[in-house]
Amino acid sequence: MQDGLLERLRTIVGAPNVLTGVELSPYVVEGRTPDAAVFPGSVEEVSAVIALVGEFGLPVIPWGGGTAASVGLPSARAGLVLGLRRLNRLVEHEPGDLTVTVEAGTTMGELQAALRGRGQWLSLDPADAERARSAACSRRTPRGRGGTSTGRRAICSSVSRS
Repeated sequence: MQDGLLERLRTIVGAPNVLTGVELSPYVVEGRTPDAAVFPGSVEEVSAVIALVGEFGLPVIPWGGGTAASVGLPSARAGLVLGLRRLNRLVEHEPGDLTVTVEAGTTMGELQAALRGRGQWLSLDPADAERARSAACSRRTPRGRGGTSTGRRAICSSVSRS
Protein backbone atom coordinates (compact mmCIF):
# COMPACT_ATOMS: atom_id res chain seq x y z
CA MET A 1 0.00 0.00 0.00
CA GLN A 2 1.25 3.45 -0.83
CA ASP A 3 2.47 5.48 2.13
CA GLY A 4 0.50 8.49 0.91
CA LEU A 5 -2.70 6.48 1.16
CA LEU A 6 -1.88 5.36 4.69
CA GLU A 7 -1.23 8.94 5.77
CA ARG A 8 -4.53 10.08 4.30
CA LEU A 9 -6.35 7.24 6.08
CA ARG A 10 -4.68 8.25 9.36
CA THR A 11 -5.84 11.83 8.80
CA ILE A 12 -9.44 10.66 8.32
CA VAL A 13 -9.79 8.22 11.25
CA GLY A 14 -6.82 9.08 13.46
CA ALA A 15 -3.48 7.24 13.55
CA PRO A 16 -4.46 4.83 16.37
CA ASN A 17 -7.34 3.62 14.20
CA VAL A 18 -5.18 2.45 11.28
CA LEU A 19 -3.41 -0.90 11.61
CA THR A 20 -0.57 -2.24 9.46
CA GLY A 21 2.10 -4.95 9.61
CA VAL A 22 1.87 -7.56 12.36
CA GLU A 23 -1.17 -5.80 13.82
CA LEU A 24 -3.12 -7.26 10.89
CA SER A 25 -2.75 -10.90 12.00
CA PRO A 26 -6.34 -11.13 13.37
CA TYR A 27 -7.63 -10.07 9.94
CA VAL A 28 -5.90 -12.70 7.80
CA VAL A 29 -8.51 -14.82 6.00
CA GLU A 30 -7.52 -17.92 4.05
CA GLY A 31 -3.89 -16.83 3.96
CA ARG A 32 -4.68 -13.35 2.62
CA THR A 33 -3.29 -10.49 4.71
CA PRO A 34 -4.97 -7.13 4.14
CA ASP A 35 -2.88 -4.08 3.29
CA ALA A 36 -4.31 -2.21 6.28
CA ALA A 37 -7.27 -2.11 8.65
CA VAL A 38 -9.11 1.11 9.46
CA PHE A 39 -11.68 1.73 12.17
CA PRO A 40 -13.88 4.76 11.45
CA GLY A 41 -15.89 6.28 14.27
CA SER A 42 -18.67 7.94 12.28
CA VAL A 43 -20.69 7.59 9.11
CA GLU A 44 -18.78 10.56 7.70
CA GLU A 45 -15.46 8.80 8.30
CA VAL A 46 -16.77 5.64 6.61
CA SER A 47 -17.81 7.71 3.61
CA ALA A 48 -14.43 9.45 3.42
CA VAL A 49 -12.52 6.15 3.68
CA ILE A 50 -14.63 4.48 0.97
CA ALA A 51 -14.22 7.47 -1.35
CA LEU A 52 -10.46 7.54 -0.80
CA VAL A 53 -9.78 3.85 -1.34
CA GLY A 54 -12.09 3.92 -4.36
CA GLU A 55 -9.64 6.33 -5.99
CA PHE A 56 -6.95 3.67 -5.61
CA GLY A 57 -9.13 0.72 -6.72
CA LEU A 58 -8.53 -1.05 -3.41
CA PRO A 59 -11.07 -3.70 -2.37
CA VAL A 60 -12.80 -3.10 0.98
CA ILE A 61 -13.70 -5.91 3.38
CA PRO A 62 -16.25 -4.93 6.05
CA TRP A 63 -15.32 -6.45 9.41
CA GLY A 64 -17.69 -6.69 12.34
CA GLY A 65 -16.44 -9.07 14.99
CA GLY A 66 -14.87 -11.54 12.58
CA THR A 67 -17.45 -14.21 13.37
CA ALA A 68 -18.29 -14.70 9.67
CA ALA A 69 -14.93 -13.77 8.17
CA SER A 70 -14.54 -17.04 6.29
CA VAL A 71 -18.12 -17.21 4.99
CA GLY A 72 -18.47 -16.85 1.25
CA LEU A 73 -15.88 -16.45 -1.45
CA PRO A 74 -12.93 -14.27 -0.40
CA SER A 75 -11.77 -11.55 -2.74
CA ALA A 76 -8.68 -12.28 -4.81
CA ARG A 77 -6.87 -9.44 -3.04
CA ALA A 78 -7.36 -8.73 0.65
CA GLY A 79 -7.24 -4.93 0.30
CA LEU A 80 -8.49 -2.82 3.18
CA VAL A 81 -10.38 -4.09 6.23
CA LEU A 82 -13.09 -1.65 7.28
CA GLY A 83 -13.53 -2.39 10.97
CA LEU A 84 -16.89 -1.50 12.48
CA ARG A 85 -16.13 -1.76 16.20
CA ARG A 86 -16.19 2.02 16.79
CA LEU A 87 -19.65 2.31 15.20
CA ASN A 88 -21.41 0.97 18.27
CA ARG A 89 -24.07 3.47 19.28
CA LEU A 90 -27.75 2.89 19.90
CA VAL A 91 -29.41 5.35 17.51
CA GLU A 92 -33.08 4.87 18.32
CA HIS A 93 -35.25 2.56 20.39
CA GLU A 94 -39.04 2.64 20.26
CA PRO A 95 -40.10 0.15 22.96
CA GLY A 96 -43.80 0.49 22.14
CA ASP A 97 -43.18 -0.32 18.48
CA LEU A 98 -40.69 -3.10 19.32
CA THR A 99 -38.03 -1.54 17.08
CA VAL A 100 -34.42 -0.62 17.66
CA THR A 101 -31.80 0.98 15.42
CA VAL A 102 -28.11 0.62 16.19
CA GLU A 103 -24.91 1.31 14.33
CA ALA A 104 -23.36 -1.65 12.53
CA GLY A 105 -20.53 -2.17 15.03
CA THR A 106 -22.77 -2.74 18.06
CA THR A 107 -22.25 -6.23 19.46
CA MET A 108 -25.29 -8.37 20.02
CA GLY A 109 -24.31 -8.48 23.71
CA GLU A 110 -24.33 -4.66 23.90
CA LEU A 111 -27.68 -4.54 22.14
CA GLN A 112 -29.22 -7.17 24.42
CA ALA A 113 -27.99 -5.27 27.49
CA ALA A 114 -29.54 -2.02 26.25
CA LEU A 115 -32.85 -3.72 25.51
CA ARG A 116 -32.84 -5.63 28.80
CA GLY A 117 -33.04 -2.29 30.62
CA ARG A 118 -36.48 -1.80 29.06
CA GLY A 119 -37.68 -5.37 29.63
CA GLN A 120 -37.07 -6.41 26.02
CA TRP A 121 -34.65 -8.57 24.07
CA LEU A 122 -33.73 -9.26 20.47
CA SER A 123 -34.80 -12.70 19.32
CA LEU A 124 -31.36 -13.58 17.97
CA ASP A 125 -28.93 -15.70 19.91
CA PRO A 126 -25.53 -15.82 18.18
CA ALA A 127 -22.94 -18.21 19.57
CA ASP A 128 -20.54 -15.40 20.44
CA ALA A 129 -22.72 -12.38 21.34
CA GLU A 130 -19.75 -10.35 22.58
CA ARG A 131 -18.08 -10.56 19.15
CA ALA A 132 -21.04 -10.85 16.77
CA ARG A 133 -21.92 -7.37 15.50
CA SER A 134 -25.30 -6.07 14.43
CA ALA A 135 -23.98 -5.63 10.87
CA ALA A 136 -24.67 -9.33 10.41
CA CYS A 137 -28.28 -8.97 11.52
CA SER A 138 -29.64 -8.50 8.02
CA ARG A 139 -28.12 -11.81 6.97
CA ARG A 140 -28.96 -13.80 10.06
CA THR A 141 -32.44 -12.76 11.10
CA PRO A 142 -34.46 -15.96 11.68
CA ARG A 143 -37.12 -16.73 9.08
CA GLY A 144 -36.32 -13.52 7.22
CA ARG A 145 -37.91 -11.29 9.89
CA GLY A 146 -36.86 -7.86 10.91
CA GLY A 147 -33.43 -7.23 9.47
CA THR A 148 -32.30 -4.77 6.90
CA SER A 149 -29.10 -2.91 6.23
CA THR A 150 -29.14 0.76 5.32
CA GLY A 151 -25.38 0.88 4.74
CA ARG A 152 -25.27 3.31 7.62
CA ARG A 153 -26.53 1.09 10.38
CA ALA A 154 -28.29 -2.20 10.84
CA ILE A 155 -31.98 -2.16 11.69
CA CYS A 156 -33.52 -5.10 13.48
CA SER A 157 -37.17 -5.09 14.43
CA SER A 158 -37.65 -8.55 15.93
CA VAL A 159 -37.62 -7.17 19.49
CA SER A 160 -39.64 -9.07 22.08
CA ARG A 161 -41.13 -8.16 25.45
CA SER A 162 -40.35 -9.99 28.69
